[in-house]
Amino acid sequence: MTAASDRHVQRFLHMLDNGRDANAPYDPLARREGLSQLAALAGSLGAPPCSTEDLTLAPGVIGRIYRPCASAAPQPALVYFHGGGFVAGGLDTHDGLCRRLALGSQRVVVSIGYRLAPEAAYPAAHDDARDAIRAIAGKALALGLDPTRLAVAGDSVGAGLAMAACLALATSDDIRIDRLGLMCPILDLERDSPSRRRFGRGNFVEMNAVRRDFELYCQDPAIRSGAIASPLRALDLSGLPRTVIHTAELDPFRDDGEDLSARLEALGRKPQYVRHDQMIHYFYALPALIPTAEVALDRFAQDMAADPK
Repeated sequence: MTAASDRHVQRFLHMLDNGRDANAPYDPLARREGLSQLAALAGSLGAPPCSTEDLTLAPGVIGRIYRPCASAAPQPALVYFHGGGFVAGGLDTHDGLCRRLALGSQRVVVSIGYRLAPEAAYPAAHDDARDAIRAIAGKALALGLDPTRLAVAGDSVGAGLAMAACLALATSDDIRIDRLGLMCPILDLERDSPSRRRFGRGNFVEMNAVRRDFELYCQDPAIRSGAIASPLRALDLSGLPRTVIHTAELDPFRDDGEDLSARLEALGRKPQYVRHDQMIHYFYALPALIPTAEVALDRFAQDMAADPK
């Protein structure tokens, strides 16, 4: 635990320390259940009501649509990819987050339930991300969405999926992505950065376990370090749309977002960059335990709002 953390973060980390078995073997299914329980405990405070609908977007890929208001006109949309290390997370763990994003951004949010490891290994999640965006763009008008105002966003590894998909679809003639949003992004599965060394133990994310998540999803280190699985390593970032990046001060993956912001600045792209001081990875999804989460997520939602026509 770090002395620089917010008192609510300190209390949360203390709670985790008391409940953690340091000798427990790595178990991806237990990690999945743990995230589900944490989301149920702390993820829904103040979640605004939205009209929702579940649908199938591609074989094995489900989605949930959140509509902040009824409208006869096609609405701007945001395709969202949840975090969870490729082994955990889903539509329910990020339900409250997506409701707040829909209300704050005034976009129709489509949350994507991509396939998880160990049942589905690389490149399943990355394929699902691209296929989901293609499916949504292809049936946008039928879903009441404006295909010219489509944003993509995600948190943690979901942010990496969002960025990789934007790069892969950058040359598509029929898909126009107007904004990319990255919340506490994991953009490189193999790097050893200062923030990972400094905050990789005792700050919610335990790097030893997360490395096992990445290995379970993709066994080959050469692929993990490639530009698809680790889009921060892409040589050409010119295909990215306007980019919003939010990081947390005490997040082991903070350097991923900061380094991407610096690279985009060097290209003259001027991303919207925000660092949330005294916060940890995943804090934005825990409003019942960490009140700053609501303010941070509202700011992220506002940064993702569509430009007026």
